[in-house]
Amino acid sequence: MSDQKPKDKDIEDNSFLAAIGYIGIVCIVPLFLKRNSKFAQFHAKQALLLLIIEVVAWIIPPIAWIFYILAVILSVMGIKAALEGKYWELPLIVKYAKKIKSNPNKDERHANCFSNHRATSLPVLWQMPARR
Repeated sequence: MSDQKPKDKDIEDNSFLAAIGYIGIVCIVPLFLKRNSKFAQFHAKQALLLLIIEVVAWIIPPIAWIFYILAVILSVMGIKAALEGKYWELPLIVKYAKKIKSNPNKDERHANCFSNHRATSLPVLWQMPARR
């Protein structure tokens, strides 16, 4: 008999993409390619915040190496958790990651669009106002 419990289809299909999201700027891959995957989005949002922390830390040289080493350790732990199919929450980061909206519903996108503009599947921030 197998000791492994059956995995959720979402986790099974998206664990690799969730894991590679912890590799720097690659976090945008699962953010955009797997918008309907709760598992991939969970890990990609945490990885995005981890990347932002790394970039901001490099602005302050005395603490840059400390934050970089910490970010690498957390990234490795995140990769391991994603490949194992776990929803591992990064300390202090997860509460902010949960606030990131990744897939607004259709009505919300249209409400935030500029008038006379064709709505697309791109985030509202990337949409341009219609020319007059």
